[in-house]
Amino acid sequence: MAISKFSLPCTINMIAVLFVFVLAGCQGKPKTTPVPAPAQSAEEPQVVQSEKYIKDSNKLKLCQAQLEALKVVNSSEHRSMQTTFDALMSNAAQYTGVRKNVGENTQDTVDSLYHYRANQLCARIAQALMDSLTKKGEARP
Repeated sequence: MAISKFSLPCTINMIAVLFVFVLAGCQGKPKTTPVPAPAQSAEEPQVVQSEKYIKDSNKLKLCQAQLEALKVVNSSEHRSMQTTFDALMSNAAQYTGVRKNVGENTQDTVDSLYHYRANQLCARIAQALMDSLTKKGEARP
């Protein structure tokens, strides 16, 4: 199922929110008894989550921009990567819709899976773009 250009930014934002959940879930519990810390404002956790959201959102936007650049440089590679990207975004959006209805262990597992798959795909897109650009740069008339 392809994602329309109008819903893609919304989907990217949903995936970024999902990444925030993943990052928050990766923080393990300390093995020693913690010493009580001074009281912190209620805004600090929101700021940290907002920073993570912005960082992950920017990573996905860069990935999408690299995918669009690949379209210009290597259209056949772009088609393949675009199909994979659309499928991942569609599946992640579907998961985001049901995430609250599954257990914490399942959330941790599936959150990590989507985080890994998105990072892996974005790395493949970046590599395909670099390979295509260098191939064109090294071409001789």
